[in-house]
Amino acid sequence: MAMKLPLLALALLLMFAAVLLSAPRDAVIATHAMPCTDIDGDGTVTMRDHFISQTYFGQDVPPAPSAVDMDSDGIIGLFQDVFQPLYDFGDVTACQDTPAEPDGGTPPLENPPSPTMTFSAAGSGACSGQSDPDYCVFASGTSFTLHVDIDDAPTQGYVSLQSQIAYGPLIYKPPATLDEFVWPDVGVGVRAPAFPTGNEGLITLGASTFYIMPPVSTFEGTLLELTMNCSNVDDYFTLSMPAYTDDNRLGALVLLDTGEIVPAATSATMLVPEVDPGSPIPVADTIDIHCYGPDSTLDTDGDGCTNQRELGTNPELGGNRDVDHFWDIYDVWTHPLSNPAGWERNGTTDLFGDIFAVAQRYGSTGTVPETEEERIAAALTPPADEAGYHIDYDRTSPPLGADVWDMGPPNGTIDLFADIFGVAFQFGHHCP
Repeated sequence: MAMKLPLLALALLLMFAAVLLSAPRDAVIATHAMPCTDIDGDGTVTMRDHFISQTYFGQDVPPAPSAVDMDSDGIIGLFQDVFQPLYDFGDVTACQDTPAEPDGGTPPLENPPSPTMTFSAAGSGACSGQSDPDYCVFASGTSFTLHVDIDDAPTQGYVSLQSQIAYGPLIYKPPATLDEFVWPDVGVGVRAPAFPTGNEGLITLGASTFYIMPPVSTFEGTLLELTMNCSNVDDYFTLSMPAYTDDNRLGALVLLDTGEIVPAATSATMLVPEVDPGSPIPVADTIDIHCYGPDSTLDTDGDGCTNQRELGTNPELGGNRDVDHFWDIYDVWTHPLSNPAGWERNGTTDLFGDIFAVAQRYGSTGTVPETEEERIAAALTPPADEAGYHIDYDRTSPPLGADVWDMGPPNGTIDLFADIFGVAFQFGHHCP
């Protein structure tokens, strides 16, 4: 028999529920002697367990399964039954003896769509792009905002989501309230641990469109905004978003209104010690974060220009470049004034050194090594003479839509348009 509540009474109940969910409470690991909030018996209390309890709200037991009746009062109520999985969200347990599925079962989809869940970031530093950047650079000791975005959401919509973030040596700064959920359709949000210190290295967040009878969301965009603080040590590391798998039930996913789990699309497999210290796991996305100090010398691609400078906004100072692309700095081997017989790459593209040096090798050809590692090693080896082919003087034209100075990798020929014009377009650029 369904339980009917006047709208005013229901509103008061929901207000009281919000107070309960925001009140301090230590996570409880359920045992067989206690109410078990792992309703579906998969070994972890997830947003799906909350969803299952929602589908039975107001029903008598039976026909509702006893696994959902936490307080054994014979009816599925709001506070002691539907809310309980939210309290224990993230707990790992083997407590369930009689697992239950959503009311009506869970009809599987023929081809469940996989949403794309990605990172982006904003702050006083710089990133390699606004949407799904590969890397960002921020000053040590400063804060930035880490976004979790969703694209390619299931066409039929979703009612719940999860996102797990391994943030390593960063410092996570959780707000006192759960206002880091910016998903416009959010009705309730939880995290595990519920009261993080910010130094755990791993945070899991879950959300649903409502406490009961959740409406469907088709939103695509930013779901979460987390405040992170760069460590005070010059460092470079990778944040990851572990994907949902049978071995990691807290990974990134969305939940359909049928109870069907749709894991986020996997972009890579990597070792995430905070989740599994021994084996690589699938991840939905990664983002490299460089926390730099005032004297940072980190240069990922080895082109002589630091990551800090390459992610700046002024091309003449080495900015607007790719920290993983060696060839976008046209600084070649020249003779220093102090040692005319020696060679140096001095970090500045000038007329009498670099431009004349490339022009002097016009028309020469050579063999380009197969691997990028070999190509860079050859470029960083001083030439044996003033003329003839040397890979450090060789570039290709920029791709369509790129800046005219943003050169590509070598092709084995030093020509007029790609090389002589190319180095001329970088005249005055310097990144010592």
